[in-house]
Amino acid sequence: MHFERITRESFWVTGPEIRTSIEENTQGHTISRFWADLMSSGHFENLMTLSEPAQFPAGTSFGISVPEGEVHGQFTYQVAVEIRASGTGPHPSREIPAGEWAVFVATGDPSDAVPPVFAYIFDEFLPNHPYQLRAGVPELEVYPPTEMGPDYQTEIWIPIEPKP
Repeated sequence: MHFERITRESFWVTGPEIRTSIEENTQGHTISRFWADLMSSGHFENLMTLSEPAQFPAGTSFGISVPEGEVHGQFTYQVAVEIRASGTGPHPSREIPAGEWAVFVATGDPSDAVPPVFAYIFDEFLPNHPYQLRAGVPELEVYPPTEMGPDYQTEIWIPIEPKP
């Protein structure tokens, strides 16, 4: 699977979040239910009004997986938009640190296309390439502001650094 290695400056995001685990999400589709609830309730539309794009095109949204550190498999998942600085709005905000990223593309409906790309990254890519995850840095799903369809492309951003 092809990937692009890029360097990006830090940026800020804000949005609602949930705590989940790999197991909970695999069994109960926690993340896809979270997105569906945000969409059906109108909260996603409200979130988009908070967007203040600086590095990404207007209308870009994010799915952000923040590792929990000591608890293996636990993470916080945030549906977010880019903002210009840490905010005092209704949702948590966080800074996505500057650094190097491996960017992969998942084509199709994100709920079907994204999980196999993550499986490839953790089962094949990281063990077989000279990179490791940057500790404590979130993994990103970058959703461009284009219409969903069979050719929709979600970018998966993995924070990388050279293995020692």
